[in-house]
Amino acid sequence: MAYKNYALVKSGFVFNLIVLDKPSEEDLETFRVENDADEIIEEAKGCTMGALWDGVKFTPPRPFDSWVLTADNEWEPPIPKPVPQTLEEFGYAYSWNESDLRWDRIN
Repeated sequence: MAYKNYALVKSGFVFNLIVLDKPSEEDLETFRVENDADEIIEEAKGCTMGALWDGVKFTPPRPFDSWVLTADNEWEPPIPKPVPQTLEEFGYAYSWNESDLRWDRIN
């Protein structure tokens, strides 16, 4: 089996992800038309729903308004996520608080 990942794109946004086994060009075109997609991108590994397709690469959806896109095509918060400094801190999880622009400990 030669399964491949495909992204269905409309107006530059990924609205569906599918996995197909060796579809023909005709099958892909039929699938594109039936799903009202502008295009189907083959080998969409690592792509997520809502990602932006610029014709070259996928950009993941922006998680929060305050985050900025880096040169590595990754979203970065305005304040880095806390890094554990002690053994006790290694068990903590954090969640981004967009209202206060800070990381909140959630456990």
